[in-house]
Amino acid sequence: MATLFDTPTHSVPGASKFGLRLFLASLTMFFGASMVGYLVLRFTAPSWPPPGWPGLPPILWASSALILATSASLVLAVRSARRRGPEHGRTPLLVALALSFGFLVCQLLAWRQMMAAGLPPQDSLVAWSFYLLTFLHGLHVVGGLVPLIWTTAKNAPTLSGIELVAEYFHYLDLVWLVLFFGLWL
Repeated sequence: MATLFDTPTHSVPGASKFGLRLFLASLTMFFGASMVGYLVLRFTAPSWPPPGWPGLPPILWASSALILATSASLVLAVRSARRRGPEHGRTPLLVALALSFGFLVCQLLAWRQMMAAGLPPQDSLVAWSFYLLTFLHGLHVVGGLVPLIWTTAKNAPTLSGIELVAEYFHYLDLVWLVLFFGLWL
């Protein structure tokens, strides 16, 4: 008699979704700890931001719009895949891929603007916090590009693959909004 553990993971209903949610729970602790660390620095500093701080690069608004548009495109991919079949989710997946790359480009431009303003990471805790939090989030976006590219490039993308990629990016959107507004405080 076969047990759950004798069955390949890909054939256990819900195993992929459970695994993703377990991973997202661990990321929540990771990003939560990062934000708590940032907030402790922010609220214990004698002045925040320090005098002369030029503020965060305005391009962050564009990157926020791009990552939210990524989620919107993935919603369309899931809807198309559910209604007409997974192959119909490919075009919105391609759009989501382009938008995700656009987000990363905006993040790099924000770093460049910070450097041009004379604010390297070692300059202050405010700058260090900005670089660290945006790097950590960007790293997870890059990590999400791997399954997004894989799902998009498959000859026959699966509905579950599209749904899992969408859930991951929706999570990254939520994390970005928390980080973004936390940094603007």
